[in-house]
Amino acid sequence: MVAKVYVVTGASRGLGLGLVAGLMKQDGTVVVAAARNPGKSDALQKLVQQYPGRIHTVVLDTEDVASDAAASVDSVIPEGVDVLVNMAGIMDDQIVSALQTDGSDYMRVLKVNVVGSFLTTQAFYPLLKKRDVRIIVNVSSLLGSIGNQRAGAVPLVGKAIAYLSSKAALNMQTAVLASALKDEGFTVVSTCPGWVATDMGSRSDTKEAIGAEPGLTVEQSTEKHLALISKLAKHDNGKYISAVEDKEYPY
Repeated sequence: MVAKVYVVTGASRGLGLGLVAGLMKQDGTVVVAAARNPGKSDALQKLVQQYPGRIHTVVLDTEDVASDAAASVDSVIPEGVDVLVNMAGIMDDQIVSALQTDGSDYMRVLKVNVVGSFLTTQAFYPLLKKRDVRIIVNVSSLLGSIGNQRAGAVPLVGKAIAYLSSKAALNMQTAVLASALKDEGFTVVSTCPGWVATDMGSRSDTKEAIGAEPGLTVEQSTEKHLALISKLAKHDNGKYISAVEDKEYPY
């Protein structure tokens, strides 16, 4: 049986690391764990040792070009990649009302969450074309729904404009790429992993602004996310889906 190959960005911690660990429970799966400093993640290195030959780490800074990372993967796995999961992302330095946002912080969040995901997709596109699965998962958020923001149906209404805007832009990126790559047999989706108790999700200012605690552990979110990814098909191309609720969100 030919191994299914995943590329997961942001793999050194949080949801990215959780996804790598979860994928190791699937027999034969091979994972390319991409992160800015994979060698400095003790948890990731422990997984590499625990599953020899099944996890390949690669340096990928989503604030920079991704072509070197893709070339490195191509040299190790020349037969190509099945699934790309653009997980890497950051949040505003501070959760403040929209007009209090620092411009440089805004630009940094957009660069990582939107442009970084695009450059990664662009770089790994030739590797995805080598196989027939051709799935691209852009990890977004319920907070990226413009319709829900207008209706006041999401947390952080009127706040965290950099993060929320970046996820809305990522959703548009999904829609555009879904149209552009449809005839080549790609399935491009945005997903929401839920509010998870990661370093980002558990920030004190986030919890204070929302007035609650994260509702999911990394393991719980990962299980639901992998269940969703495993059943993605061509008819899902362009969708914006909640992994937790297993339903589409309005853009």
